[in-house]
Amino acid sequence: MRVRTGTAKSLPLVAVRPFIEATRDSGYKSTSAALAELLDNSFEANASCVRLEISEQTKGGEKSVSVIDDGHGMSRAAMEVALQFGGSTRFNSRQGSGRYGMGLPNGSLTQARRIDLFSWVHPQGIWSTHLDVDEVAEGMVNGVPRPVRFRPEIEDYPASACGTFVT
Repeated sequence: MRVRTGTAKSLPLVAVRPFIEATRDSGYKSTSAALAELLDNSFEANASCVRLEISEQTKGGEKSVSVIDDGHGMSRAAMEVALQFGGSTRFNSRQGSGRYGMGLPNGSLTQARRIDLFSWVHPQGIWSTHLDVDEVAEGMVNGVPRPVRFRPEIEDYPASACGTFVT
């Protein structure tokens, strides 16, 4: 039986503001499970070197966790998709452990309120975007911000020709 909904405009499939808060409390109860998603992404990007950095921030003893790899890197378009819930360039692939495009955004946001993503396919073309729970919850953004050119300080320049940095 089909029910007609009429000509009225339908509601979005996902209520973005409550969804972003609710997703923080779903799955990935441990930091190690969330990090496993990022490490799997690095290996699927053919990284030969993956570095995990944990540092203590000066405010309140908070920790910062970063994963840096020398994988093939991502284009601007791929970066937007990577932070989108259900977004993936390898949807339903059986090659790695991830396949539905949920690991990077969902795993990371269960551990932090903000994800910063940097990627490059050559060292002079570093792009940056982010996903911030507070920006979404406050209605400041409704999607993944477009990647922008990132110009690091000389000492922060990537050591690899291509790669990705998630923090």
